[in-house]
Amino acid sequence: MNKDYAVHPGVTMKYILISMGKNQKWLSEQMNMSKVIISELINQKRTVTPRIALAFEKATTYPAEKLLMLQVEYDLYNERMKNCDGIERHSDEEEAIVNDGITALNGLKSKYGL
Repeated sequence: MNKDYAVHPGVTMKYILISMGKNQKWLSEQMNMSKVIISELINQKRTVTPRIALAFEKATTYPAEKLLMLQVEYDLYNERMKNCDGIERHSDEEEAIVNDGITALNGLKSKYGL
């Protein structure tokens, strides 16, 4: 099924924690993982693996299969976007660099009346 969007599983993890009234420190202790890893997951900087999904399931009872399916859907969506219409997409980091450059150029244009 092709969707127009995909949600990183970290978003789901975040909202489950909020609904439980728990925080990342609690989750890190329950999953026996570092706070850095938990933060990267919640902030969509790390991929959910089967090991992570099972540990999250044990801590929260949210099914590991559902979390992994979110990761698969997210990965597939991103791959499709990279190859959409033969257009190479930029990473978020590359996009930020380009946007910073445009902002800097616009500032110079404004400063020097160009």
